[in-house]
Amino acid sequence: MSFDHPEIPEDLTLAGTEGSREPTSWRYLTQKLEQAVAEILLPGPAMISEHDLIKQLTSPPHSIFSENCLQSPLDLFQTHFLTFHTLYRLKNKWLQEHNLVLAMTSVRITLYHYDAEAHSNHNAPVAADPLAEYYLNPKNLFDTSAADVEKLIRDFWLMYVHPHQKQSALDTLGCAPDSDAGQIKARYRRLAMEHHPDRGGDTALFQAITEAYEVLKVYYSL
Repeated sequence: MSFDHPEIPEDLTLAGTEGSREPTSWRYLTQKLEQAVAEILLPGPAMISEHDLIKQLTSPPHSIFSENCLQSPLDLFQTHFLTFHTLYRLKNKWLQEHNLVLAMTSVRITLYHYDAEAHSNHNAPVAADPLAEYYLNPKNLFDTSAADVEKLIRDFWLMYVHPHQKQSALDTLGCAPDSDAGQIKARYRRLAMEHHPDRGGDTALFQAITEAYEVLKVYYSL
């Protein structure tokens, strides 16, 4: 199966790969990743977390990702994407060649043998994964900027931060509901300086101020 892609340059720059900020061939990188992941997963274990897999890909003898591959949001995204791009490529390959099922979730990566005789339906042993199309398209890697990643993170937190927490955070800082980002930032800095424990302030109050600001950062892109 070819790694060629008409819209991907032969040389590319990715923050999270070995030789950070240096041009790296896309074909060479993906082949190297496939080989390394195969060496890690095929002998076992049957289950591994994404973090542990990346850790092994960062360490000798593989050393594909740099030690800073999870440092910034963009580094983290690129490392995650490359890891899952490789897993989805191997998923199709290993099912055909080794009768192995490679299952990926946000929590763990599992590899197990597929017993066709145990299934009345001899089609795919697992349901179609809607994420496969996303991770198998390298354009989603190259077209995602640092600003895009920051927006993804903000949008994620907005889904889970309860609306009442925003008002509670504004109340903690003493900000009006119609305060803008500049006013909130200025108010936080003033309160943080005033109540910092190193300046004789109350530790619990300082922590409450800091936590309130972290909540508001999600809503106001601070």
